Amino acid sequence: MPKPVRRLSLLLVLGLYGAAPLAAALQTPTADLFSKLSPAERDLLLASAGVSSGDQFRPGVLAPGLVFPVASLANREVVGSVTQPQSTLVVLRTSLAPAAAQKMALDTLRRAGWIDQYSQPNRDVFQSSPGAGETFYPQCKPGVPGSLTVMSQPGARTGSAQVTYRYSVYAGFDSGCPANSGNDPTRANFYSPERTATYTDPLKDMLDQGLRLPLLAAPAGADVQSSGSSYGRDEYSTYATVYTTLSAEQIRSHYVGALKPQGWAATGFTTLNSEQITRFKFRQGNREREGTLALMPRPELGRDQGGVRQARYDVQLQIR
Repeated sequence: MPKPVRRLSLLLVLGLYGAAPLAAALQTPTADLFSKLSPAERDLLLASAGVSSGDQFRPGVLAPGLVFPVASLANREVVGSVTQPQSTLVVLRTSLAPAAAQKMALDTLRRAGWIDQYSQPNRDVFQSSPGAGETFYPQCKPGVPGSLTVMSQPGARTGSAQVTYRYSVYAGFDSGCPANSGNDPTRANFYSPERTATYTDPLKDMLDQGLRLPLLAAPAGADVQSSGSSYGRDEYSTYATVYTTLSAEQIRSHYVGALKPQGWAATGFTTLNSEQITRFKFRQGNREREGTLALMPRPELGRDQGGVRQARYDVQLQIR
């Protein structure tokens, strides 16, 4: 019979591949944790966490000298920290729901001077179902190199959350935060167009002119994955992928119904092969605009999810 401690260590090694699961599994800090492992097990355990020494792996405690504040969440449990020369990982558990934990974490960062790394209005027109995905935005602080992301996910207990802080800084990499060294104009070459040119966001210009992007919640039970957007001087397009058991007409009706109370009036409908296109007009500010909602069934790209076959639909919203 193998010794119990050796059996435990092997289970830890076999079950941990990745920093977050590794930290989550080791909840109780033990002074002689590594002394209970064989040299090979120790090396594998550290390698699976992406670290090279035991002092970089801190189960159950916050790493010292963090450049960002960690929120005092309700019933906070520190799962642990992993520190490396160019990155830091901190994992917490809380009795708060994911949305509340995320808000509290961001509010704490705001009070300490952290801001959205990419200052822009919300552009997530197509929304995921609650719990289907997580939304997070990189954070930065003027004068502090690197960037930070905070993500809150549902925890093991109903209504709880696991909150993960990931801070990264790479030499020579511009985090994009105002006043960081990477944006210092004295470092720009005299002949570089970025030295004097000011970038103008075309979508910001449209928003400043009164455009307000609609919000399209996911159909019931659907998994919506935002795919991207593009825009020019006076045109905006955003698109997403929808996985669902609903029919194409049910998906189209859902989005048409969601646009109506936001001031979008349907003016026409066209079918081109399998593609369904609905045209709209709407007024924002002193301007009347046109929009289209296009839906393309992709049956060949459906998927099996939990024993249920889900169809795939690609949807696009265009504004002119």
